[in-house]
Amino acid sequence: MGPDVEHYEDNTSEAPTRSVGVQRLVMRLRRYNDWRRGADFEQPEPTEIGRDIDKAADVLERNLMRWQPIETAPTDGSSVLVFLPGSKYVRNQITSGYWSDHQQCRCWIAGGYMQKDNPPTHWMPYPDGPDGCA
Repeated sequence: MGPDVEHYEDNTSEAPTRSVGVQRLVMRLRRYNDWRRGADFEQPEPTEIGRDIDKAADVLERNLMRWQPIETAPTDGSSVLVFLPGSKYVRNQITSGYWSDHQQCRCWIAGGYMQKDNPPTHWMPYPDGPDGCA
């Protein structure tokens, strides 16, 4: 890449630094795509692009496998992992759940029950299964 593009550094210890690193990575990948489409600047080094793509995959995987606010969860009936906060009688729970948009229950169904009084607060997609398993 040209001298005006900084190399991506993954500094996971501080969120603001990580955000800047991700922005640089996105900029580098977009610049590569512009070059590929015929923009007039020097060809990027293939090994650098390979490292950038690996970093992008790592960032995506880390961000997809984190707990996210329930407001961002899919509401199309897809099953996801949900976090149910504990109460006086029940411990915190991680279980499978989905949003139901049925007329009688516009609520989360989790752990086999409607969660009107104790809705989940967070969600995440299911992880991949073990290698070699269908």
